[in-house]
Amino acid sequence: MHSSQTYESDLTDNEWKLLEPLIPKPKPGGRPIKHPRRMILNAIFYLNRTSCQWSMLPKDYPPKSTVFDYFSAWCKSGLWVELNDRLRVKVRGAAGRKPAPTAAILDSQSVKGAEQGGAAIGYDAGKKIGGRKRHILVDTLGMLLGVCVTSASVQDRDGAVNLLSSLYLLFGRLQIIWADGGYAGALVAWVKGLRPFGKLHLDIVRRSDDATGFQLVRKRWIDSASPHPAGCSASSLSRYARLSSAPSVGFTSPAAYPAIMRNESITPSPISTFVCADSCSSD
Repeated sequence: MHSSQTYESDLTDNEWKLLEPLIPKPKPGGRPIKHPRRMILNAIFYLNRTSCQWSMLPKDYPPKSTVFDYFSAWCKSGLWVELNDRLRVKVRGAAGRKPAPTAAILDSQSVKGAEQGGAAIGYDAGKKIGGRKRHILVDTLGMLLGVCVTSASVQDRDGAVNLLSSLYLLFGRLQIIWADGGYAGALVAWVKGLRPFGKLHLDIVRRSDDATGFQLVRKRWIDSASPHPAGCSASSLSRYARLSSAPSVGFTSPAAYPAIMRNESITPSPISTFVCADSCSSD
């Protein structure tokens, strides 16, 4: 753990140096700021990493009400999306890539959800999991382009429609999307129809019928290597299932962006976290 960290989830000095210019400054006038922005972020990352209750937030951090107010305000303002986008561009630039990708990988993953989720909780018969499902789109470096969170009962193809409907205009250079056999069928023609006179198409990458056991499938492994694992965010998805006021937007990323730093040489000590701030509605 870095010397500047009280807890492992805290930002290091290098990480904070990278993020500080992107965090909104205090508004002029009014009372002086009592709690530094860095401490607010550290508290949010701690909550996400440990999945503890708000009331159990350590005393080293600002009061839970203060942290929650900042978290809610930054969700509504779209700050997490902006941070993720800017840092993804930095990572791509460091890797010698252009800011916007021409290729992406589409996949989904189901995680167990909270019982209080009500209609937001569904059952994934294929994975035999009751809960929520994340549908993600990543570039060829594994950097997150978009996320759509739905009930686990939503078919992969339907979740992909929700996700891609809100993203294809944002990434005008995108030409090819790789996906597994679960996305075959009408979705291929639907994706082509998004740009009737363009080059965007969905390429289904299938696993060989003769393969036994684990097999590394071309391009499809990249989303699994993405620094935004749903496994460490199962409690976040569960928590989201109880939020009736959450916005219905095709991107989610409150604490995913520090994980991007693991692929960026300019900063060490990555934080692998993921929180659901926004979601695509499954209704």
